[in-house]
Amino acid sequence: MTKITEGTLMPLSLVILALGGVFWLSSINSDAKATRADVEILRQKQDEYLGEIRRVDERLSRIEGKLGIHLDH
Repeated sequence: MTKITEGTLMPLSLVILALGGVFWLSSINSDAKATRADVEILRQKQDEYLGEIRRVDERLSRIEGKLGIHLDH
């Protein structure tokens, strides 16, 4: 049976440190994936909003044209 001695404490601490690093990196990766998904959802919503703004602008332009109102934008 192997005993933990003063000589094995340093490699054991490096193993614990490496496991902590792996856990930390995996949590960072998970956060990045979640953020990437959130950004994609926000991008889609922004595209929808911009499309709606364009439609409203076109409708207002037609109304202005029919009323003979030409406002500077």
